[in-house]
Amino acid sequence: MNGAELIEKVLAPLDIQSAADRFSGTVLIAQEDQPILATARGYAIHSNVLPNCYDWRHFSSMEYSRIRNAAQ
Repeated sequence: MNGAELIEKVLAPLDIQSAADRFSGTVLIAQEDQPILATARGYAIHSNVLPNCYDWRHFSSMEYSRIRNAAQ
């Protein structure tokens, strides 16, 4: 299986699960130390406030609170 086939096999069920709100997170697949897929689905903060992103850096609880309060 080549990289494109692998990506297709991963993305299809990932899209289905995230659309049904059964998956929220990130996926990283690497081959020989090189990323071939880096993607995110769903929300880091639910209620459609803060979408997940594959290159998130950790953020503090103060930042989390600020974002959550702004959405309310």
